[in-house]
Amino acid sequence: MDELKNKYLLISLICSIILIGSSFIPLNSESDEIIIGFVSEITETNNGYVMNFIEVDGNNIHCFSKTKFELYQIYEISGSYSNDNSIFFISSFVLCQTE
Repeated sequence: MDELKNKYLLISLICSIILIGSSFIPLNSESDEIIIGFVSEITETNNGYVMNFIEVDGNNIHCFSKTKFELYQIYEISGSYSNDNSIFFISSFVLCQTE
C-alpha cells in the first residue's frame, strides 16, 4: 500500500511541476504590441520593406514587414520590437476603414 501511495505522490508531484513550469512560458500573442498609425516612408529591401510608421500620438517607429503598405493609409499593426528596440517587426496588420 505504501508503494502505491508513493507512486501517486510522485505522479502528482511531477504533474504539479509541469503545470507550474508551463505557466511561465509566454505565448506569442500575449507579447505582441498593437499600434495604430500610418506609413510615411517606405524603402524596399531584399527581404521585405522598411518603413517609418507614425502613431496617432505622433511617435515615429522604424518598422519591418514582408508586405508592402500603402503610403498615408491608416493601419493597425501588431508585432514585437527587436532586442535593442531599434525596429518593430510587423507580424500582422489591418487596414483601417476611413470615411
